[in-house]
Amino acid sequence: MDLYAYSQIESLEPILRACNLEIPRLRGLRLMKFSEPTSQEDIDETIKSAKVRAVKDWLQQHEWGCWCSWKENKKHPAFIYGYEDYDMEHKYKDVIDYDFSKIHGKDRKILKFEFKKITKAYSTDYGLFNKFAGKDVLYVHARAGGGNRGWCKTNDLRSHPLYLADCDDPFDSTYCSFYFDISNIDLDTIDFSQEEAEDE
Repeated sequence: MDLYAYSQIESLEPILRACNLEIPRLRGLRLMKFSEPTSQEDIDETIKSAKVRAVKDWLQQHEWGCWCSWKENKKHPAFIYGYEDYDMEHKYKDVIDYDFSKIHGKDRKILKFEFKKITKAYSTDYGLFNKFAGKDVLYVHARAGGGNRGWCKTNDLRSHPLYLADCDDPFDSTYCSFYFDISNIDLDTIDFSQEEAEDE
């Protein structure tokens, strides 16, 4: 969930109407012209955190892809514990890293495959964001990714004349991000008070 984009929905929604765009389950909008590219350092850190979550989730909670309550409190020897920066106030110790040399057999194979998927998903997501950062592009976030695409008809948006690209959110694939070219849209001609006027 992109909280900044969510906060921009009300102010930027008139652009959707001007572009004749109907977005199912809209969750966020932003003008990429005012967005800075994400640094490679931040991208790498995000990917690393996602891998830590995957290791913790698989080794502590799952067996053959299914939930197993008996593994809930298992402390795997590969886990490295510490304090997350955001949680110092509560001093809650958690898994912050892992030692891959202590992961073997089926678990190792499964996690190596998961790591490839994680790296690809985040690289695609940030790659698109950075590609359009600073340009006249409208970013659209919707709860219509992954398995939701079919019944939300999200893929129909790919045939829109302003469509540039899209991808599912790497953290939660039920969300997706779309990018639309608004370089030929004169924002000065859009009545951003229209919705407010209709309510009155």
